[in-house]
Amino acid sequence: MTRELFNGVAHPEQLRLLTEALQSYCAEARIDVGTDEYDNVAHLIMTLFMNGAATPEELFEALGRQSGHPMSKASERSAQKSERPIA
Repeated sequence: MTRELFNGVAHPEQLRLLTEALQSYCAEARIDVGTDEYDNVAHLIMTLFMNGAATPEELFEALGRQSGHPMSKASERSAQKSERPIA
């Protein structure tokens, strides 16, 4: 899949990967679903995606830098089902 700029529409594969990134990251950082912090991470993930983070590695690396909760390599690997860019 080629890397494309986000055009405001996320495809099913992109949504799956974004959801997995959110769930994996929040599980490791012990952020509960439904909290303001969870919503903030979801917003950050979408912002990173819209700005070009197109692989799980890019998302997790940027999340760690932005939020102060770096992901462990084990969690990063478990969240990755595809090495392809999601854009």
